[in-house]
Parts: sequence; structure tokens; C-alpha cells
Amino acid sequence: MKIKNKIAIISNSHLGKDVRIYYKIAKSLACQNEVRIFSPKADNGLENNPSLINCSAESKISVLKKLYKEALSFKPDYVVCVEPLTIIVG
Repeated sequence: MKIKNKIAIISNSHLGKDVRIYYKIAKSLACQNEVRIFSPKADNGLENNPSLINCSAESKISVLKKLYKEALSFKPDYVVCVEPLTIIVG
């Protein structure tokens, strides 16, 4: 199966394996796309699809900057913003 798009899911407060994010959104999208979840509370370095990227930081502002940098390096085709603050990152 060919992967069609890269999708970034960005959260500034949820756990990376949160049921609503990981299992309901990411696992569904990962059937035909490459999906990465960017969260300050994620297990880093999981190599499967969807993968979890840890973007922890000291403050709410610095975590947004780190989420932006990490998501930008992924070069996604689509971005899913989970909370209102992540719209800035998206």
C-alpha cells in the first residue's frame, strides 16, 4: 500500500496515546497516510505508523515553538490541530 499524505497531529496538552487522539484519529488516518503525533507528553522514538514525537518544554509558549519546529521538519501535507492554541502552530 502506498502512503498518500503526511499528516501531523498537534497537541499542546494531551498524552500522545490519548484514546481520542491516538486510537480514534491517528490510527484511522494511518491506514493510508503517514501520521505523526506531536505532543509534549509522548513516548519519543516509536517508529511505527502513527509515531509519537515528544515536544516537551518548560512553558506553554516554548512548547508551541518546539511543536512548530518539529512539525515543520516533518513537512506535513495536512495538520490536525487538537486544541485552540495549536492553531497558531498549524
